[in-house]
Amino acid sequence: MFDTTYHVSKYNMICASFVGVNHHLKNTLFGCALLLDETVNSSIWLFDTFLEAMGNGAPKTIFIDQDEAMEKAVEKVFLNAQHCVCTSHTAKHAAKNIPNLYDKPEFGDIFSKLLFGCETEFVFESTWKEMGTKENSWLNRLYESRNKWSVAFGGGIFSCSIRLTKKSEGSRNIFWLMPANSMNLIGFVHHYEQQMSEYCNTAYAGVLSQVLYAQDHHILINILAEM
Repeated sequence: MFDTTYHVSKYNMICASFVGVNHHLKNTLFGCALLLDETVNSSIWLFDTFLEAMGNGAPKTIFIDQDEAMEKAVEKVFLNAQHCVCTSHTAKHAAKNIPNLYDKPEFGDIFSKLLFGCETEFVFESTWKEMGTKENSWLNRLYESRNKWSVAFGGGIFSCSIRLTKKSEGSRNIFWLMPANSMNLIGFVHHYEQQMSEYCNTAYAGVLSQVLYAQDHHILINILAEM
């Protein structure tokens, strides 16, 4: 997941993070970068730099916001990656772009079903027709990109459940804890390294506890089998 939610306000810079999951399905923060803007050229530079840092290991699937510049950069750099959009991002954009509809309970119920309750293409299409908003340009564009955000059209896409959850939020807390309004860039880097160290130690402790539990559980099963 590529996330540009956090900003270093003192310099009006974007803190863009790359978040994935490890083989325990736990959040892994691969890295982050500071950007002055979210143009196509900036995104291409960042994705190329990420590829270099990862030994040219490109992601199979990448989740980004509904941003045209990012989409163009993904198509240029991550040639074989599936480009997807989190349902949480789709909901936030709906609240921003169609507030007059989104605030209506009857519309909200149908839209929520489209995001979280349609497991087949047939159910999705029938639910979309039920919504009955053919003349809304934003919704029309959303429908055209349905394969990027709807579970009904993404059954064969590797996603580690990111589409329906907020996998980046645990890693995002590293940035939210920083007093970005008053912190200079050197202080930001030091604070980032400290928070990352604490985050990694916590993540390692969680994985270790799972391993120890699995070992104890296996021993218990063997004891019971011998009784």
